Amino acid sequence: MRDALKLQEELLTLTKADVDIEQAKERIKQQELILRKLDGAGDDREDAEELLATFNDALQAMELHRTAIVHEIERLRREA
Repeated sequence: MRDALKLQEELLTLTKADVDIEQAKERIKQQELILRKLDGAGDDREDAEELLATFNDALQAMELHRTAIVHEIERLRREA
């Protein structure tokens, strides 16, 4: 029973991770759009580029976390 609850919890966590990843991808798209607008305006891009790099790093961490969640789900299902 405890494992079934843990599995359900991990499945919910996976759903949240998927939503978070999609939101992160959207933020990246928006930041890329801002960078393109800065190019056209001739403005300094340094801060915008740093923020984009931070967004990409965060996305990578989220994807690694999602992978760990999937592995835990697989483990729980094997042990069920």
